[in-house]
This record gives sequence, C-alpha cells and structure tokens, in this order.
Amino acid sequence: MPAATSKEWFNQEFWIELRKGMGIEGLGRGQCTVWCKEALAQLIDIEKSHPFLGMMTKIPTNWGVEVSAHYWLECDNDSSRYIADGTAGQINRNYRNGFYGFVHKIPSSLLRVYNNKPSRS
Repeated sequence: MPAATSKEWFNQEFWIELRKGMGIEGLGRGQCTVWCKEALAQLIDIEKSHPFLGMMTKIPTNWGVEVSAHYWLECDNDSSRYIADGTAGQINRNYRNGFYGFVHKIPSSLLRVYNNKPSRS
C-alpha cells in the first residue's frame, strides 16, 4: 500500500501504484467490484474519513461494451468530480490500467458511463 496524504488522492500516480499492489488481472467481468473493494479498504487504512464513494451504473447493451454494469470510486473536490477507476479499460481499451482524474479530463466514452444514472424501479 502506498503511503499517501489526502492531497495525493488527486494524483494519478497514487492510484496507479495502488492498483499495482492489487490482485487485478485483465479486464474481465467482476474486476471492477474487486478493484473498488480493495481500493476502499486501502483508503480506509490510510485515513478512515477519506472522501471517496463507490459508484455503480448499469450499462445499456446498445453501447457495445462487454459489461452490463460498472463500478468505480469518485468524490467531489472543490466543485469538481474526481474519478478513480482502476478498471476503466473495460469501457475504453485505451485505459487498461485505469482512469484517474477530474471530470473535465475524461474522454466521452467514459464520461457517459460516469454520468449515467440507473433508472429507478
């Protein structure tokens, strides 16, 4: 587990190092839930009151993505959302090691996932 301060939580290198220490292999189904659980556990070890929340959305079949749902971490920071998604490669293969950054830097293929709100039943 990398040593970190809360300022480093908004640093891509922090998340890449965190991911390297996990048992995530490939981009298969269920990897996003494993990544989120492991990342949240490590954040709690660093600081119990960390600001990240686990998020989830369903993925419409007509999006041409191989998964039906996706999980990631995010938090609001000074009126901007920060996304930490260690398995973003499930959605966009250019991000095989994840996407870590603020909303204004997110490619549209990922942004539509992070902005997708599940329908209410």
